[in-house]
Amino acid sequence: MHSAAKPLQLLPLLDRGLDQAYALSPEELALLSSSHLGQPQHMEALRSLSAKTRLRESELVLPPTAPEGRISYQDWLLHGGRKRRLYHPCSGNHMAIMLLQRELTGGTAGYERMSSPAQQEILGYIQDYTGETPMLKLDHCGIPTYGISLGGIASAYQRLGKEAISGGTATRLVSALHANPVMVEGDGCISTVLCADSGLVAKTGVNHLLALSDQRRELGVAIISDRGWGDVVEALCRISVQISIINEESEYQLKQIVRFYL
Repeated sequence: MHSAAKPLQLLPLLDRGLDQAYALSPEELALLSSSHLGQPQHMEALRSLSAKTRLRESELVLPPTAPEGRISYQDWLLHGGRKRRLYHPCSGNHMAIMLLQRELTGGTAGYERMSSPAQQEILGYIQDYTGETPMLKLDHCGIPTYGISLGGIASAYQRLGKEAISGGTATRLVSALHANPVMVEGDGCISTVLCADSGLVAKTGVNHLLALSDQRRELGVAIISDRGWGDVVEALCRISVQISIINEESEYQLKQIVRFYL
């Protein structure tokens, strides 16, 4: 699942009410399930998260890196180009897991290990939502990732969307994503366009994986391609012709992203 798992990985934190205990804003909550580009709004939210939670950048197991957004990268170069762990696209996700680990153990050490209490609790949610026992391996960012069938991923997102409608814990997350879609990835990104639609929840992962919940129809969708994001967007558009998942404006924006940015 790679980064497509991030909204699910945040659910244990929400069920424990940690977002409320630390008075996290919707922008900050959205960032905790993001793959951000290191744009100014992302960095501001990360600084605020660090201040509220007292989590230190040095505790992240992520390597120092440069921001991935084109504009933010140019700005980074102009201001000295110092690499930081917070610039890593997964820093928000890691902070969420660190916060859960500290709640369970009193500290953040070892949060990345599969044997850690935080990762074990998250794994239970992944199994529950997908209905599968995943194959496990180390993700590119140093934490476990989950081998799940496309059907299992679609089922997980279907349930996530349904629970958000029913007023469950997921409502806080989905509301934050809808209110702040640019925090999910950044300007000119597929997840940002899709989450801007108040009836959809979406997250991409590496290897051209898209996971999506259509709340209006209570459907889950998972698409993967070995030929690139253009194939993924084309498949989504073809599905939408049959059951109207995305509107014309979203379709136009997605095709522009594929044409000019990817």
